[in-house]
Amino acid sequence: MHKTPSPQRPFMRKIIHRLPDAVKPKPERHGYVLGLDTAGNVVQNLQDPSGICAQTSGAIEFNGDLFVGSLSEDFVARVPL
Repeated sequence: MHKTPSPQRPFMRKIIHRLPDAVKPKPERHGYVLGLDTAGNVVQNLQDPSGICAQTSGAIEFNGDLFVGSLSEDFVARVPL
């Protein structure tokens, strides 16, 4: 008989979720954009470890620049290609 795997540490997740924001662990800010071909293979891998444009939600190339949207920022980042 096989046991179904349970989610890892659900009790700890509940405890951390209930902590005040001031003491919760902060996620690492890191921007990430992947370029895929029509077969779904990764052909570009652009990363922003500085976190200036974190939680990227989409990107589009236009006139030699890459415009990157984010869930957490109030601007659209422009990256020259």
